[in-house]
Amino acid sequence: MYAKFAISFAICHLCTSVIINIRPIKIIKYAKSSTGHAFANTTTRYDDFGAHADYLNTTDDIKDYEDYVYNDRTESYDEFEGSADDENVYNDYYDTTTDTLESQDEDETSCEEEEENERCVEHAKRKRPIVTPGGATVLNPYDRDGSKNASSVVPLFGSTPNYSGYLSINERYGAFLFFWFFYSQTNPATAPLVIWLQGQPGTSVLVGLFEEHGPYHIDKNGTMHRREFTWNREFNVLYLDHCIPCGFSFARDDDGATTTLEASAEAVYQGLQQFFGVFTEFANNEVYLAGEYGCGKIIPIVCLTIQSRNQNAAVIPVNLKGAMIGSAMVDVNYMVNYGHYWYTWGLADPQIRQTLGFLEEIARGYIRADFEDDVLNYFRYHIFVKLSERDYNSPYDLRFVNASLDERVTTYIDERLFRQWLHVGNSTYHFGHKYLSIKLLRDISSYIPQVLQNFRLMFYSGQFDPLFTYNQASKFLQRISWSELDKWFRSSRQNWYINDRLVGYSKSHRTLTQVLVRNAGHMVGKTQPEALFYLLKWFVEDKFPHSVEFGLQSK
Repeated sequence: MYAKFAISFAICHLCTSVIINIRPIKIIKYAKSSTGHAFANTTTRYDDFGAHADYLNTTDDIKDYEDYVYNDRTESYDEFEGSADDENVYNDYYDTTTDTLESQDEDETSCEEEEENERCVEHAKRKRPIVTPGGATVLNPYDRDGSKNASSVVPLFGSTPNYSGYLSINERYGAFLFFWFFYSQTNPATAPLVIWLQGQPGTSVLVGLFEEHGPYHIDKNGTMHRREFTWNREFNVLYLDHCIPCGFSFARDDDGATTTLEASAEAVYQGLQQFFGVFTEFANNEVYLAGEYGCGKIIPIVCLTIQSRNQNAAVIPVNLKGAMIGSAMVDVNYMVNYGHYWYTWGLADPQIRQTLGFLEEIARGYIRADFEDDVLNYFRYHIFVKLSERDYNSPYDLRFVNASLDERVTTYIDERLFRQWLHVGNSTYHFGHKYLSIKLLRDISSYIPQVLQNFRLMFYSGQFDPLFTYNQASKFLQRISWSELDKWFRSSRQNWYINDRLVGYSKSHRTLTQVLVRNAGHMVGKTQPEALFYLLKWFVEDKFPHSVEFGLQSK
């Protein structure tokens, strides 16, 4: 049970431990390219460009850059003071629609008649602004070219085309999902589309993008660099803040928040409908879902939602093939015995092991009584907070002491240039999710067999992850009601190599694969980016060996 709460803590801790430590944003040296504006690898502060001509190619480049940032995108940032107002973004977007519905005239006819209402709604949607006065870009499937132009992001380091902004998923409550989409570096027209969902409620996909597998990473000094083993090296990648509120995703009305796992899955589905409505050229590409932590609960429901909705001929079908979940928060009933686990690793003495066992029994009582809030709060405080005060090892990687999830990403979120770069305007960046954290305690094991009937599914774990361990995932998988479970259980675990280097172990049969990544912690891509890249590649290409009777090594 402790695992359950450790997991819950991970969610709460990740949300609450992110501290905004704003400092002047560093951007990459500006340079001209064939695609327009690009950046190279020298840094300076955005507010010092005028005084640092030596960082730029020419004086004309300085003017071009300033025109692009301060004029072409939005003039409203002249008065930007770092404040955030989701409601203004919403009003900017929908006021035009309201006015249009009241007195829009197409072909000089009135839209006030009852029989004309449907036509007027359609026309209003076509007339909605793509870039709001507040500087946020909201994709409009009725204007694909305009949406792409407005959401285009200045590429760094000669990267592939990429786009960022908002997807409108619920007009009634004004719900918007933040997205960032990167073309594949190799044949984007046919490359699979990987959709990354940051499974920790309240944690933005910017964390996974900048810290694990995106085209850019941020060093200890807060400077962006190009990442070698980025996922878009071979795949199209869509980063999506699927929880509301989370990261830059928001809803004007609280009723638009994703308060259940099903609501979060529905948000993903509606977001994909909007996305494919604009980026129609990718609608037929193979799709793979990927995520961590709480995605162990959310992704299976997304899979089943897509499967169900694809039966409707009126929607854009999503060509989903499979999903991979890292450090999965699965059925918490099997995620127990942390005291024994830490004691085995030599990280807890007999006294601490006994204390943890006592806390687990208390937590079991809370679980039986369905006191989810008490479960989360009790373990967050008594296990992680109190133990961390005694300098016990990091809850994210057994090899480190007091290591926390990187907070470098958060230094950028309130910077004007960064917000303009991503087309989010003055919307609020949300830390934590007050609704979904406790929902992740729910048992969704009955969904897994349904997913395995139609899609390939992979669970992967870091060897030194003390929160969501490989053993916990194994216990969970051994108890699902899947017709092929016995064959999967009896299949041999295979060594997994990259260039003759042992990087992990895999166990696979038919549509189910489980992988242990060596020398990795809670966030596999943070310490083993190459292994995570090839993990995705092998999964998409279905290269992990299946159902062998003896342990054959696969290179």
